Amino acid sequence: MGRGIIENGLFRSERYGVEQRTSDPADHQEGERWIRTDLAPETDQIATYRFDMGSEVVDIPIYDTSATTENVEKVRRVQVDGELGFIPFAESGAAYPQWAMQHAGTRLGAHDALTASAIPDSVVNRWPIDEGSGTTFADAAGTADGEWFGGAWVDDSTYIGDHGYSLDGADDYGDTGATMPADSLTLLATVDFSSDKSTIQYIHGTQDGGNAGGRFIRFADSATNRVQFELINDDGIFDANYDLPSTGRYRVAGILDASVPEIRIAVDGTVQNTTAVTGTFSTQLSNHKVGRRPDGTEGYYGGEVDEPMIANEAYTSSQLQDDYDRQPWS
Repeated sequence: MGRGIIENGLFRSERYGVEQRTSDPADHQEGERWIRTDLAPETDQIATYRFDMGSEVVDIPIYDTSATTENVEKVRRVQVDGELGFIPFAESGAAYPQWAMQHAGTRLGAHDALTASAIPDSVVNRWPIDEGSGTTFADAAGTADGEWFGGAWVDDSTYIGDHGYSLDGADDYGDTGATMPADSLTLLATVDFSSDKSTIQYIHGTQDGGNAGGRFIRFADSATNRVQFELINDDGIFDANYDLPSTGRYRVAGILDASVPEIRIAVDGTVQNTTAVTGTFSTQLSNHKVGRRPDGTEGYYGGEVDEPMIANEAYTSSQLQDDYDRQPWS
């Protein structure tokens, strides 16, 4: 369910993560969304959710809960803690309606929050994995489009773009060749797995044969279902670990904060562990892989993956939470 405060005669918008209020209906930008409250073409319509696609402006009407309609594209009004919430409306027995929008480069599904934050400018690579077919997956933030070797598409409306990708843990993987940022960075990805992990399985990152310059998130073999962010540099190997409570779906992030310096492992928007690091962090490798050790034919990940990302900054606590909240399944 999305939600947004209604103020009579004003539009409430999220402009690239910054809240705006205006009385001018022309004061909007491409990719912006907002609620209008001064539109009422029907007596039961209380507001309109608008979205600027650049080439056109899309309206989604919001109706009072007392209204009845057979139009499955219309949405209904509910009250949540004094705020206006809205949900897609479907006739009794009808399939749950799905409508998609685009905001700051992110496709939004029917369950996404109205106040979902924009993706930070620091994201240099982002693979939504939303194609649904074929052997390629596009980089929505950079130029490192990837290719799948094995695996299968997953149709799931709770993933970003309604799709994820399934890897068998034997020889499936994705290759993007993306270059890892120097110094501070953040790696993120959604994983979904149904069997316990007790072997090394790479989620995504870079690594070379001599181990220098490694930056990756993976499952470790030192404990069951242990996710790990590993940094390898001229001073050695550094790990930040967290043991997941069970199989299932998680948003995992590995953070290198070169200003401290330390590495962190975060799960579902919350930092779970930190490790102090030494040495330098300037090595940049360009052998990025998804679901396999980057420099070898081992460490294959078995499970589903969605929206791996690389940012050239150390995500803050609020950025980690925003990233988690942006996932439809969260």
